[in-house]
Amino acid sequence: MNFRIAVVGTGAIGSYYGGKLAYHGDDVCFLVRSGFEEIKRLGIQVRGKKESFRLAKVRAYKTAEAIGPCDLVLIALKATNNDVLPELILMDEIIVAARRCGNGLPANVALEQMKRTETMGAYKPSTLLDFEAGRSLEVEAMWGEPLRRPQAAGASMPRLEQLYAVLKSLNGRRE
Repeated sequence: MNFRIAVVGTGAIGSYYGGKLAYHGDDVCFLVRSGFEEIKRLGIQVRGKKESFRLAKVRAYKTAEAIGPCDLVLIALKATNNDVLPELILMDEIIVAARRCGNGLPANVALEQMKRTETMGAYKPSTLLDFEAGRSLEVEAMWGEPLRRPQAAGASMPRLEQLYAVLKSLNGRRE
């Protein structure tokens, strides 16, 4: 199965791991904030003691929206760029949707959830565990219904819609 992969942070770490995946044939999209034109023109060059390779053609994008839905996202930002994570990550639309459905959430709920997640340590969400075990995913209950309700209330949910489509597709391949 060929996954669509996004790399957020195309510095040394993101270029290496994303480049390695792309070099071996995976569908990799790179989110590039600085050096975009240079990467489009020259590609990515990885040089190391044990291996070196070059990607002449790189699928580079300036925004996460331009990349579109992906199966996997590698976050390789420097810690000094953590302030852009809320903008990059799947939560402002959730807050707006909740308000449209009559559930007022505080504006800082996204940041609070991210802080809470940081304290949890390494874990795998139940959907990933089900996927890895070859079980059907709870797509409709966990993603479909939470998408349909805000849409019925007039909220736009492009990121959740993308996620729902990907999970539904993956689930369909299993059934």
